[in-house]
Amino acid sequence: MSEAGAGPGGGCGQSPAGWVWLLSRPLAGDEHRVRFWIRHVQLGVVLTELAAIIVACYALAAHRPQQTLLLVIAIVLMAAVPAVLALPMRRLCRDHRGALVFYAWSVATTALTAPSPSSTGEPLAR
Repeated sequence: MSEAGAGPGGGCGQSPAGWVWLLSRPLAGDEHRVRFWIRHVQLGVVLTELAAIIVACYALAAHRPQQTLLLVIAIVLMAAVPAVLALPMRRLCRDHRGALVFYAWSVATTALTAPSPSSTGEPLAR
């Protein structure tokens, strides 16, 4: 039986070291997987830029109560996210820290964009 299925609930009893390994294992073992993750990052940057543009358009189109805050969030995202492309992604994909970079990026973009709709002071659904 593998270590993942050793504990109750199919892995819930796994040691903290096992969880750390799962969260920080290398993303790619061969060149094909490296190219996959590099493309994944490029698409993520494009999608984040599009989301920032949509937030900016939303703020400008209807003169929202928190227009300045929404525009600042959009501008910060549009300025900061392309910096991810400057990272040595080929090397990070083969290193155990690469996954941690992806997790940090995901948390940061979510933390910036998630409050956007609720900051307008309007209900999300009518």
